[in-house]
Amino acid sequence: MPTPGEPILVVLREEVRAGVWPAGALLKPSELMERFGTSRMLTRAALSVLIDEGLVRLDKSRTYIVLAPGSPPPNEGCTPTSRIDRVMVTMRERLAGSAPVYPPGRRLPPLHQLAVEFGVSKSVVLHAATRLMLQGLVRHQHAGEMRGLYAVDPKSTTRNDILIADLRAAMYRGGWCPADFREAVERALPALDVPPPVGRPGPAPAHSAGLSAALVIG
Repeated sequence: MPTPGEPILVVLREEVRAGVWPAGALLKPSELMERFGTSRMLTRAALSVLIDEGLVRLDKSRTYIVLAPGSPPPNEGCTPTSRIDRVMVTMRERLAGSAPVYPPGRRLPPLHQLAVEFGVSKSVVLHAATRLMLQGLVRHQHAGEMRGLYAVDPKSTTRNDILIADLRAAMYRGGWCPADFREAVERALPALDVPPPVGRPGPAPAHSAGLSAALVIG
C-alpha cells in the first residue's frame, strides 16, 4: 500500500491557493508524476482531494482544471457516481460520522474484505483508502503483526504535525537539501519573537530544540 508521505498534496494545494496555477490551468498527472516522483494512483488521489476541496475540477474529457478562488466544490450536494467516490464516501462516514463504525485507533478490515463488501475490485478500495490517508482520516501501519489501515482522529492532529507538513513543502519548493534547511530554520527562529499583528492571536511558544528534534526531513 503506498504511503502518501510525498508533499504532492501540500505543495499543489499551496500553489493553487497562491495563484502559481491560475484559474483555468491544466494539471497533467503525467507531468506531476515526473515532478514529484509519485505513482499514478497517488497522483490522482491527490488531485481528487483537491477536487473535494473546490480547488480543481475534472471535466468530461478527464482533464484536471484549476478553479477560481472561492469556487464551491463541483460535486457538493451531488450523489457520488464513480465506484471510488462511493466507496470513499461510505468509508469516510464510517470514520468520521456521529457514530463511527471505525473509531480512532480501530484497525479497518483488510482491503480484500472491503472489496468483497462493496462489490468492487481491490484497486478501487486502495484508491479510496489513499484519498482518506491524504485527508488524514486513516494511517497505514507497515510493519508488525498488526499491519493494515487504522482510523485516525483528525481533531487530534498536533500543531507540530501541521508545522512539519508546511516545512516539508517549503523545503521542496525552495530546493533546499535537508541539512541546510534545518540550519536555515534554526537561524530564522528568532524572527518568531516579533509580536503578531494586533487582532491576530499569536502561536503557542515554540522551543528550537524541540522543533529541531521533530524536524526529521528525509
